[in-house]
Amino acid sequence: MVVVPATTKGWIDRVWNNGWAYGEGADGKRRLKHSHALLIGSASGDAPSYAKRRYDEAMRTQLLTGIMDYCGIPRAELALLYDVMAGAPARQRHLETVRQLGATWFR
Repeated sequence: MVVVPATTKGWIDRVWNNGWAYGEGADGKRRLKHSHALLIGSASGDAPSYAKRRYDEAMRTQLLTGIMDYCGIPRAELALLYDVMAGAPARQRHLETVRQLGATWFR
């Protein structure tokens, strides 16, 4: 189980729910029309630590399978940015990664 901040959990519970994010509306049509989604997460630890304990795998399962796939979004990806607390140079690299992802991923 991956623990998320209470504000994130509350947002997931309020936004990704039946009648808005999944299920059918009164008109019988699927609620979300999205075919793909990119989720970006920040992590203070390094990639080997997340892999060792399979935190990265758990996050992908919960977010991609448990939310995106369940809500009918067939193409979803989670980009984890590790070592965000490693200093300004690391954060600058992450910002550039996010810019690149935003510019290219949805094509």
